[in-house]
Amino acid sequence: MNLVFARTCRRWALQTGITLLLCSSASYAAPIADYRLKAAIVYNLALFTNWPGNAMPVGSAFNACFLNAPELRQGMQELAVTTLLGRRLELQTVQGGDSLRDCELLVVGAMPREKWNAARNSLAGSAILTVSDQFEVQDGLMIALKTEGTRIVFDADNSAARAVGLVMSSKLLRLARNVR
Repeated sequence: MNLVFARTCRRWALQTGITLLLCSSASYAAPIADYRLKAAIVYNLALFTNWPGNAMPVGSAFNACFLNAPELRQGMQELAVTTLLGRRLELQTVQGGDSLRDCELLVVGAMPREKWNAARNSLAGSAILTVSDQFEVQDGLMIALKTEGTRIVFDADNSAARAVGLVMSSKLLRLARNVR
């Protein structure tokens, strides 16, 4: 078994175990903030996505960008992880435009559809995993997180991911509520 794959599996198991532990203990302790759980899920979604070889130069940072998503950025900061996929993790707040092309992961918060359409157009053809807890999976968004009762579920648009060269793990897709 590939050493990197084995490490990734162990990391996924650790993160998933921690998340499940936190979820199961939530009924016995103070509830965990929704944004913290979503941030942990976003981190794990990125772990189980493969980018094309030329998308992330060796030695570069993994840029996780947040567009109108301050709570999810805060949740990611609170995870206190410093690496993602073997790269130094950098969290950036972005406003849109050309700055989006420097991202590997783009977490999108609430915004008018016109602004999302403009941001999506600036991403055209870029290998950037797009995640939101505000939209249905459509119009180039690859992952949509939703809260259903006490659970957080997600829908995946694998076609949008494949169109830009991203490969979502079959393990990730099996966890999705809906896959397009």
